[in-house]
Amino acid sequence: MKNFTLLIVMLMTSSLAFNQKKASTPIDVPYQIANGYFVKNTYTKDNYPKGKISSQKKFDAIFGIAAHMGTNGKPTAINFETHFVIAVVEKETNLNTQINIAGLKKMGRTIQCAFEVVRMEKMTATIRPVVLLIVEKKYKGKIDFLRTETTKQKIGTGGLPLDSQWIIEFFNNPERELVGKNCDITIDSKNGRFYGSDGCNRIGGNLKVSGDKITFSDIMGTKRACENMEQGDLFTKNLQEINRFEIVGGELFLYKDKLLVMTLESFR
Repeated sequence: MKNFTLLIVMLMTSSLAFNQKKASTPIDVPYQIANGYFVKNTYTKDNYPKGKISSQKKFDAIFGIAAHMGTNGKPTAINFETHFVIAVVEKETNLNTQINIAGLKKMGRTIQCAFEVVRMEKMTATIRPVVLLIVEKKYKGKIDFLRTETTKQKIGTGGLPLDSQWIIEFFNNPERELVGKNCDITIDSKNGRFYGSDGCNRIGGNLKVSGDKITFSDIMGTKRACENMEQGDLFTKNLQEINRFEIVGGELFLYKDKLLVMTLESFR
């Protein structure tokens, strides 16, 4: 009887140790990036939800839908009946900032969200970096954010690189007089992205560069209403037509085939 009792205790201890080991083993949590959303200007708090956003009402109070300005530009659909959102939001900044998600892992009763914030060059306007992760509700647990930050400085190689910040210098259209230098883009060819401002709204999209060939696609932006939006509309329209570029000194010449469309200058 004594030996039988000892055997039961040993089995229970072994089972408990196994369950604890199983619970502490990290499990990768699948997620989808939600594209096409931005933090509303009316939401001024810096204490964004440090956890799950589980309802459409709560989500809509903070985030708006970016304007559709290209193919495949519709925002990612979110079904809050089956999924929740993890929002990774940084404070407003005038530095070119990227948020790189390292992954989600289930650790016992916690879901760890690891991400890196990469700070780069200064820009002409401010941005509020955000990444939204869509996760199935079956993955339960408190959200634990693991944040790291790095700074990358661009080093010149004797000539001005394409991956710089460029601001409008003039349109190649005698009927279009420039009304202020308030349209700009920052090019990130390594990640196939660009972003900037049309003078009123933040814009961004996909970028493809091969030799002297360049295309801007899937352009989206915020939806503020401003005066004199014609110049910004022309700037965005021109970007969608560009297919070639040249850099001479501190100027970026953008072409549609052999036709010069507009010239941008370095914001250095």
